[in-house]
Amino acid sequence: VVAVAAVAAVVAVCAVLARAEDEEAAVMEEMEAELQAGAEDFEMGDADMAPEAGDAASEARARQRSMEHPLHDIPAPAPGAHAACVIPGDHNMTFVLGDEIKAIGVLANAGETVFHVWGAMGSLNNADTFSTYLQNFSYVVVNRTLAPGEETSFVYPFSPYERLEAKAYRVALTVFYEDLGRPDMAATARGVMFANTVLNETLELVESAGGVDNRLFYSLFFTLLAGIVGGALSYKMVFARMRKSSASSSSSRGAAAASGETGTQLKADNEWIGEHFKMKGARAPTATES
Repeated sequence: VVAVAAVAAVVAVCAVLARAEDEEAAVMEEMEAELQAGAEDFEMGDADMAPEAGDAASEARARQRSMEHPLHDIPAPAPGAHAACVIPGDHNMTFVLGDEIKAIGVLANAGETVFHVWGAMGSLNNADTFSTYLQNFSYVVVNRTLAPGEETSFVYPFSPYERLEAKAYRVALTVFYEDLGRPDMAATARGVMFANTVLNETLELVESAGGVDNRLFYSLFFTLLAGIVGGALSYKMVFARMRKSSASSSSSRGAAAASGETGTQLKADNEWIGEHFKMKGARAPTATES
């Protein structure tokens, strides 16, 4: 019975692992779709912020940016640019998979040139290998111009995939902007693209607010189920043996009772025969003679 329960538990765990592998394959497919969607969002953002007709250089730069994914070959920060980010709330950098997280990014222009902030984009990376991208978040358009000494803030919402493994990840958020040169030449100058990483932190993703992992839950569930089945089988076997033993004992007691009744009747008959012969004056036969 113990062996049966152990085999059932192993089968249950194998089923959970196989289900987890199927979910990982589905997540990878969603990641590829998200990557493509992010590139399309970036292209649409550039289309919305397209320069006026006649500015051939700006149009060429917009076309070039639309063909590249923003998180590939990220530009360096511009001199005088300062960036920061905060995720409000009492969370201790622990969040639930699938829930929306809102980050507030800030970019300040402490230089002498004009910045035009195009937008921001983030990604979820492997905590140990940052170059391994696991999920690219959507591109958020900012489209603001910063003169020297000015700053701007923006809200960046993102949601980690619900079917990711519950563990620690690295989240990065980058803001993209263009240096348009000195204020008196910003309207006609050819800008240079720059970028600042406003957020680069490790966060813990859990299955639920209580932090219970799906794999652990299903493993415990199937183990408990196997124990219940094993216990039911054991009870059934023991109960069957008890019934068989009880039936055998009842048969033995019945046979003994029947034998006792026969002996009592025989003794009564012998006594009656003896009394009958005494009344006739004859010798009563012995037990052997009768």
